[in-house]
Amino acid sequence: MLSDHMIRPLALLLFIGLLAAACTTAADTTTTVATAPSTTAPTATTTSTTMPASTTTTVSPIVGEIRGTLDAYSTALAEADAETAVRYVDRETLELFDDLLLLASSNVHADDLDFLDAFLVLRFRHRFTSDQLDSLTGPDVFLTALEDGLMFSPVGELSFDAFNIIDDEATGEIAGSPAMWFSLEDGVWKIALGRTFDEYSSVLSLSLEAAALNSAGEGATRSDALLALLTELEGVDVDPSILAGPR
Repeated sequence: MLSDHMIRPLALLLFIGLLAAACTTAADTTTTVATAPSTTAPTATTTSTTMPASTTTTVSPIVGEIRGTLDAYSTALAEADAETAVRYVDRETLELFDDLLLLASSNVHADDLDFLDAFLVLRFRHRFTSDQLDSLTGPDVFLTALEDGLMFSPVGELSFDAFNIIDDEATGEIAGSPAMWFSLEDGVWKIALGRTFDEYSSVLSLSLEAAALNSAGEGATRSDALLALLTELEGVDVDPSILAGPR
């Protein structure tokens, strides 16, 4: 079986929706904001809440808007208000759910997908019948996933030490590397969970597959590992027929 300390680090980035719930605004965080057209080199402004009282600092209004989105999304999740939470994710995220829904409702075999996609598709097939999958939309799946606990719970805290903002896109960075993406849609900054997922999906897929195969034991097939992982996380036996298509 996968141990709890193995599942939890994977869970933080593995499942799309709850990543932002782990984001907090640290009082002593230094924020670096880069604002420049894509045709010019970014300029950086560093601000900190721990500067001496005699120093005047400013924070980009955009950073405040992004943090406001994160706070509102996290609050909605904490209150189990999925309908509000979905307002703070971008269209690309909902399109990702549409794509996963199409795969789940089709007869594509799990072995024809990379491990992470296969795992997510099997979770949908386990939770929903074929008729239900046919009637759902991307937003429906997102809402249902939040309400029914289809996603993992957040683990720990993720505090950004910088934001890099260029045009209508932004990244929250940790130790100089992007950790989460944001996009400006209709004048509102939204959480680009789909983009974040895409950026990390390859490494997550390989890591999850290796951990699952190791946990399943010697001689286990890829399908065995998928079913064992899903069974462990769902807490009930999983019908192996969902490997080949929906119920």
